[in-house]
Amino acid sequence: MIRMFCFLLALSFPATRIGSVSAQTLSFAEISGTAGIRTGAGGTGVSTFDFDQDGWDDITIALSGLRPALFRNNHNNTFTNIAESAGIVGAATFVVVLWADVNRDALPDLFVGQAGGGRNALYVNRGDGTFLDVAENAGIDVYASVGSAAFADFDENGYVDLFIAVNEGPDLLYRNMGNLRFDDVSEEAGIQGPEGSVAMQGTWVDYDRDGDLDLFTVHGGMTESRLYINDGNLPMLDGAGAANISDPGSGNSMGVAWGDVDGDGWLDAYVSRIGRAGLYMNTGIGRFREEAEHRGADRNGMSWGSVFADFDNDGDIDLFVVSTGGTPTLLFENTDGFFSEVAEAAGISVQIESRGLATGDFNNDGALDIVMTSDSGSPRVFLNTTNQPGNWFKVKIYEPNHTPVIGVRVEVVAGGRKMIRYIGGGDSFCSQSSATLHFGIGDVSVVQSVVVTGRRGSSIDFGVLSANITHQLTTSLIYDAVEDDARVPAVAILHQNYPNPFNPETVIRFELASSDYARLVVLDVLGRRVSVLVDEVLSAGSHQISFDASDLPSGIYVYRLMSGTGIQTRLLSVVK
Repeated sequence: MIRMFCFLLALSFPATRIGSVSAQTLSFAEISGTAGIRTGAGGTGVSTFDFDQDGWDDITIALSGLRPALFRNNHNNTFTNIAESAGIVGAATFVVVLWADVNRDALPDLFVGQAGGGRNALYVNRGDGTFLDVAENAGIDVYASVGSAAFADFDENGYVDLFIAVNEGPDLLYRNMGNLRFDDVSEEAGIQGPEGSVAMQGTWVDYDRDGDLDLFTVHGGMTESRLYINDGNLPMLDGAGAANISDPGSGNSMGVAWGDVDGDGWLDAYVSRIGRAGLYMNTGIGRFREEAEHRGADRNGMSWGSVFADFDNDGDIDLFVVSTGGTPTLLFENTDGFFSEVAEAAGISVQIESRGLATGDFNNDGALDIVMTSDSGSPRVFLNTTNQPGNWFKVKIYEPNHTPVIGVRVEVVAGGRKMIRYIGGGDSFCSQSSATLHFGIGDVSVVQSVVVTGRRGSSIDFGVLSANITHQLTTSLIYDAVEDDARVPAVAILHQNYPNPFNPETVIRFELASSDYARLVVLDVLGRRVSVLVDEVLSAGSHQISFDASDLPSGIYVYRLMSGTGIQTRLLSVVK
């Protein structure tokens, strides 16, 4: 099936700084004292998601001992905390705040994760400025001690799923089934991680550019990193060792940032650690090369949150890192894929005990700003005041019903340079940067192409678009929302059985696009039918069938689903 994408409209915000990149000097000015970002407690995670959808990046903070703070952008470099009036309640050691539209009603919802003393919450947006916590009824473990979390639609059913890295316990993966119901598929997916590990960060990324999102997780305690490869089936196998990205380095691995450092079209991974970072350059053939020292980005303290962003709009991504333990913030400027640390010269070398970090354009001037949390006090906000930065291009991606999209890849070509960004559902330690993608494009005044790649690799080129404008683009995705939010695909889908191999029982799951006749059979390798599991008309949506192989010998078998939208076949293995 061909998925089509279409252009909706472009909205223009005033550009206050346009010019040559020849005189650029990275510079930041702190506005924490006047911005109204006061919390009364320390915090960990921070999000710069535009939660009221007015075109201005807001700030959400996970606080320790207080309710999370929702700072609405007042459009004048000040913010107002609306958490109480929005119905955000509870007090705990909150560590994660992430926004995503979990029920596809075009309204952003909020996940809040705690690491002690309270309950995790999933606040569904009511559309009237208030939110309702549905986490427990939705099937999410409200008492799991959260280390970090990330949203992504890993199974491509049109609903964002939720990964939770759990402190001192198996990690969790919740499949969003629609209708505000999440199923725990952690064991089935094989992503639970080593027993007793200290959860740090998990990120979703299509590192191999095969059209689906893979899961990369880092852990403390010298535990190796995991790269769970998504091929459309469960379980997802760990390929970190084969990809040369499993090494925990000289100390605990804490944070992850993904970005195309050298402009070759492949996403590279930066891993923050104690003492020395890891910078894994993607070769494009399924392997990474560790080049942190070679490229000048190896310096760390006890480092946590990290972000790649083009702070000077010169077309390549710079790197900002926050730490605890007495190390000041680090700003690595990128020049042709190599880094120089310039935080002090840029006025943003801050002595702060910080773990959370995110970027956003708080004043809509086309230059990315920074917010970082503090373990013991209010967050710090810095506006980007770089002298004569280059031109810029920003884009927001929506579904036709105006649901904000997570997980798509956007590739921009400007002045002959190719730049890549992903819309992440958690892209810094416990944190989330703006869903409005930002590209610096130097001296050029237009972008030559904007290629948006959606689920299963479908894409379209929007062609030439103007610089110094925030464009809103809409995409037609593979699934359409339905009135009851049931999990209904566009075509029938047959999933891999679980467990597999098995003895004597396994479960086979499939979805039908509409009420349809379905026939599900099991065959041996010679094509002889050994069992008929389904032979009837079934309703649209999700179905699962238990298969008992007690009477069959060990071996490889085939199960086949026949419906009005085609025939699908998978293998299963009986081991006795």
